[in-house]
Amino acid sequence: MGASSEKGEPGRSILNIQSVLLEIPQMQSSVDDVMISEKLLQREFAVGLKAGEQHPMNYYAFSYLRQLLALLSRFRDRGLDLLNSEMTRQKHGDILTTPLNSDIQLHSFQDMASVLLEGMHRWCLDHPPDISGWTFLLYLLEVVDDAPLQTVMVEKTIKYALDVGWEGEALWVFVALAISNFRLDLEAFSRMDHGITRRDNEAGHATQIRRHWADLAAQAKAHFKG
Repeated sequence: MGASSEKGEPGRSILNIQSVLLEIPQMQSSVDDVMISEKLLQREFAVGLKAGEQHPMNYYAFSYLRQLLALLSRFRDRGLDLLNSEMTRQKHGDILTTPLNSDIQLHSFQDMASVLLEGMHRWCLDHPPDISGWTFLLYLLEVVDDAPLQTVMVEKTIKYALDVGWEGEALWVFVALAISNFRLDLEAFSRMDHGITRRDNEAGHATQIRRHWADLAAQAKAHFKG
């Protein structure tokens, strides 16, 4: 993948993958099309995260994954169109060239993005200074467009930051943007730090973290109201 071997040229890898997908015969099983897109996405996602570890702030790797997700979504739509056509022929008693597998679960573009969320969030918590990762996570949350899921993801992020006393800008920018962009309940997040336990020698540091979070929360609130 270009994100690991050619950090600066993710587009070349996208073109290569697109050419491979388009070479698959048009009447090949549409179920196979869907399975191929899922397997390819999972494999390339793992490679993209590895590239992000090897090259911090690797916008090329996450840009590649964003392009790949869009490409596989289009490829997946082609498979679904073929499958719908096959099901229509089956309904009218025509002979099918490819048997359908009722156990295969077909997902939308949002579902394809959602399967990456947990892994991406874990990666971001393992690399909290990396704004490129947080930006891609924000993109996935936007694609999924699920308010409860967005809320849970931001809650986990805030809890992690308060637990470890993380002051880095990237994480908190993600929190502020997520609250603002997705119009999440700011007051619920503002109450999260009340139960944080602090040792005496960390009291000053914890207060600083709390103040930092309050400032970012205020910024998010102002943007939200605007």
